[in-house]
Amino acid sequence: MIGRRVWHLKGGWCVIRRLFYASSKLCAIVDFEKGAKYCDVSIGELRDSPGGIELAVDESEVNLPFNFATSNVTPEASTATPVARVVESVPAIPLPEIWDSVPVVACTNDPPWLNARRSIFALRLGQISDSLSRHLTVGTSGIEEQFVRNFIETTRRKPRFLVVEGPWGTGKSHALSLAKAIAFEHRLAVSTVVLDGVMATLGRPIDLLRSILTEAYIPTPTGKVLFSEEFESFIRDNRRDIFSANGAGLVGDAISQIPTILANDPDSWDIVESYLTGELSATQAKQNLRPFTGRLLPLISLNPRAVLERPGRAAQLLGEWASATRCLRASGLVVMLDEADVDFDIGGRSKREKNQRDEYLTELGRLSEGSIPLCVIIAVAPSAPDDDEQTPTSLLLKQLGDGAELIKVPQIESDMLIELTSKIVDLYQKAYPEGPTLNRSLWSQFAVRMTRSMEDSVDGLIPRLFIRKFLEYLDILSLGNHETVRS
Repeated sequence: MIGRRVWHLKGGWCVIRRLFYASSKLCAIVDFEKGAKYCDVSIGELRDSPGGIELAVDESEVNLPFNFATSNVTPEASTATPVARVVESVPAIPLPEIWDSVPVVACTNDPPWLNARRSIFALRLGQISDSLSRHLTVGTSGIEEQFVRNFIETTRRKPRFLVVEGPWGTGKSHALSLAKAIAFEHRLAVSTVVLDGVMATLGRPIDLLRSILTEAYIPTPTGKVLFSEEFESFIRDNRRDIFSANGAGLVGDAISQIPTILANDPDSWDIVESYLTGELSATQAKQNLRPFTGRLLPLISLNPRAVLERPGRAAQLLGEWASATRCLRASGLVVMLDEADVDFDIGGRSKREKNQRDEYLTELGRLSEGSIPLCVIIAVAPSAPDDDEQTPTSLLLKQLGDGAELIKVPQIESDMLIELTSKIVDLYQKAYPEGPTLNRSLWSQFAVRMTRSMEDSVDGLIPRLFIRKFLEYLDILSLGNHETVRS
């Protein structure tokens, strides 16, 4: 069975890579000859030939790896995924072997000092570059294990909902950067959106969906690509039928009515994306696309007119787009929503937006009942209780349901910050190779004095402020002004 060329009812000819059970249902990982690779489908959708009979499955083959050497399909006879030509077998979900051996880093011809200097600049702003999130990390082994565990479940189509809580400046955003790096290692697409309460808010879930998809990236062995660009290319190549076969039924039905020629024009494609995310109604999209198509397309409705129906539809579409990422050779989607406390606390919020927010979170929680490769991470800083004695954290956990998990950013101790300084100094020396070698005795003494000073202050140890001050110190030290440093 494994390695056999079979017929899929919607996608056409494909090659079986693996058999596995999902929620007690027998499924198969397949590569479509004229479509996406590494897709999961129900075994009941496969036939021995067009119009043929259902497949008889040998239970002994469930969870066995695919291997060209023992299959009846040769690499030359099949248009299978290039991954199968790189490694001998496609290993078990969720960690394909090629992703273990090739680090996900951005391909760049820039000199090392320039990349390091960019990273130093990001640290000054309280940020961290994706490529360094693993390296510039201390005291996070516990939350790393939590992220890994949840992402493995996501790749198995078990939706996960995480609330990451940490005070300002203590490493909450860094935890999200770390989660992003881990998600890429698990071949998950990642989207990060800052909830500013105005342009992006849980209170307008349909608008938020567009932001999520706009900011989504799909990892590759040599970097990452925008989800929108990969999706546009997918449509241009006329591989639309695979979406419905991979769990994105509503989105697949909508895409089936979109002429592939629209993917060649940026103006028309922007309208298509607005329609597919629910931002434009079917009627609006028909009218706006008519100058490009010369006719009114038979588009189905994605954006419900009734306001009360929008949170549910937004959650449904997010789940379907998460499934759609598997058509683009990702293993699912991780959505990171940062600064949720700002979104909750912003003044002037209408009662309707609050209701939309609460209902949207509830609908997201209900997705946990389905088979969807989705993980939603919401980052929040602790806030004072409202009139009902509820904090943003408690409200998020309550509305997302019993499946939601709280991850608290660990408190950074002084010895951890001192350990971090040596990594920062190494990075600083790479960023400014023409500068002098920094005196270890001087900068290590300064780090100890500064941690003690911050510990005695009212605010305590705040990693973001510590790093900013330490970099300012290195600037002075690199100029050789030791007297200024001591003072």
